[in-house]
Amino acid sequence: MSPSGRVLVIGDGWQGAVVAHALKGRGMDPILYLAAPSTYPMTDPVVLYVGNGETREKAELIFGESVARDLWEISEANWTRALDLLRICDVPHETKGLVRFPQQTIERGASFSGDALEHALLEDLSIAGRFRRLKGLSCDPDLVAHVRLDTFEVSAPFVILVSEHFESSAVAALAGIRIPITLSSFTYRIQPPFSGSVAVFNDGADFAVGGGDTWRLGSFRNLFQDRGVGLHDKPDEIASQNLAAYFTKLNWIPSGARGDAGMSYESISCDGLPIVGTFSALPSVVFVTGFAARSACFLFELAERLATQVTTGEASRLGVFSPRRML
Repeated sequence: MSPSGRVLVIGDGWQGAVVAHALKGRGMDPILYLAAPSTYPMTDPVVLYVGNGETREKAELIFGESVARDLWEISEANWTRALDLLRICDVPHETKGLVRFPQQTIERGASFSGDALEHALLEDLSIAGRFRRLKGLSCDPDLVAHVRLDTFEVSAPFVILVSEHFESSAVAALAGIRIPITLSSFTYRIQPPFSGSVAVFNDGADFAVGGGDTWRLGSFRNLFQDRGVGLHDKPDEIASQNLAAYFTKLNWIPSGARGDAGMSYESISCDGLPIVGTFSALPSVVFVTGFAARSACFLFELAERLATQVTTGEASRLGVFSPRRML
């Protein structure tokens, strides 16, 4: 994987900018197209969390010991990459403990503004254009990739797609293995005596991000239990009810409180792991997708490994995320 000519990066916000930044650090000059705000009435979270949102023991139960080991290697390296990049870009951030329930503590964590990171990275990158939705993707007999974005098309001998903002039908290779989803979160006033912090409960199922005098509460359970799979144009009411009941019981929010809703757009692969690599039908396109809201836990390190593979042809040690596992 050592392309001739310029590399086209199609990305979502800070995620696409991180990959383009890694390529530029290797001496390349990527062509960058970034997704504009989604056509769905959703807003991205103001704060991104970097760290492990689940225990290694849980990962071993779900994926097996060898896969969990690889995930942890990338996650641990990702932590260092993320903090280094935040410092280099002078992005405000803070490190803190991640309190888990009941009484489990991961000693490392970081929260920062995704908007601030994107802005800092784009100061050193040029944006060729913005798009709302990827409409189609193909490779011609000369292995040139053609990407249809909204009403226009861009082409390149090599494309890295760092995006969740497309329907599965736009890419036939992903139609059966990638599920687009909306995740609802809700902002409440903090119930004293708690102060702002980051917390993840139930092995990563429920989360709370505190900032100032509010909590942003969310749940990854709504992927399945709360019927949140698929695209929605309004908040998940069942998730809202379950979250309110759970955090009221913990005395974190007042009984009967209603939270202001926000929604983000993500995707999940059928086995729960991200998809990073190429498909035989689209050999000139590297997919970086399917993170299910965990991009901040992997993408900083992944971008560096991918940039090394693109520029030198060396193996990137990203096999745990390879699409080949789906074949």
